[in-house]
Amino acid sequence: MEIAELGNGVRVFMYKEDKFNSCGVAVLLRRRLTRDEVTANALLVNVMGLGCRKYRSPAELNRAASHLFGGCFGCVNMKKGNWQLSEFYAETVNEGVNVKNALKFLGDIILKPLTEGEGFKTEYVEREKQALKSIIYSVKDNKKDYAKRKLEEKMFIDEGYGIYGDGYIEDVDKITSEGLYRHYTDIIGTSAVDIIAVGNFDKNEFLTAAEGLNLKGQRTETNNKKEFKKKDTSYITEKMDITQGKLCMGIRTETDYYALLTANEIFGGGANSRLFMKVREEESLCYYISSNVVRCNGTVIVQSGISSENVRRINDIISEELKNFENVTEKRN
Repeated sequence: MEIAELGNGVRVFMYKEDKFNSCGVAVLLRRRLTRDEVTANALLVNVMGLGCRKYRSPAELNRAASHLFGGCFGCVNMKKGNWQLSEFYAETVNEGVNVKNALKFLGDIILKPLTEGEGFKTEYVEREKQALKSIIYSVKDNKKDYAKRKLEEKMFIDEGYGIYGDGYIEDVDKITSEGLYRHYTDIIGTSAVDIIAVGNFDKNEFLTAAEGLNLKGQRTETNNKKEFKKKDTSYITEKMDITQGKLCMGIRTETDYYALLTANEIFGGGANSRLFMKVREEESLCYYISSNVVRCNGTVIVQSGISSENVRRINDIISEELKNFENVTEKRN
């Protein structure tokens, strides 16, 4: 992979590979997750994906994508660690000027949004506000994901990772088309900008096209060192009228990432793990149990479907199994 720094604070990542029949192009706007702007950012990227000055509707955007580079595009909001990403991406076949056209197309969406008066098009803003509220409400429909979200809110209460990446219901209705456009003008030149291309393309031509977008960014470097905040154990219980309870436990670690992956595989990463064999197979205390590693902060998340009367015993077993890892070291022959 080749990385180029543009003078306007934009970083370009180019991975040339001729084994792919298509090429992926993406522009990422990266901002720190904050409670004040997370909802507006989540709404903004969806509104921008509905039209721009040149292509004023979803139908026009799709026709232009098909005509210009014979591919598809999308605009999505993502949460990655303590960061919120607005991703504008396109996929095209590796032929002629398709890659450059795809990048220019994304530039039109990002830099020339569709406006109405002093704000975004009201129809699009109101439509996406309803869609965003449906997404936020739907989290509670999946009790496993809901339990994990509540855990993150409590466990990372003083960190960006504890903020819900799709925003908050109470903030959605406060957003107006004019206010959203003002937010856009505030962040468009102050976000870290990364441009990425993967496929068989001419690197020099792509770099020239990236410079021609005139995107402006503000580099905010990520801290690769994981900040470890040791906290006392706390418990949250929320009662619901459901047949299967959900247990979600977060465990802070300071372990090297690859060592942690290996340890987690033994601890609860699969059907042969200690947790699964002890809790599910030997004592039949749960419907399922597994653990996974949150890469961005080295936390291990244990999730299990349980009967409520078994929660104390399952907690005890998890604590016992954790103690077995306290003095584990790597042995070399």
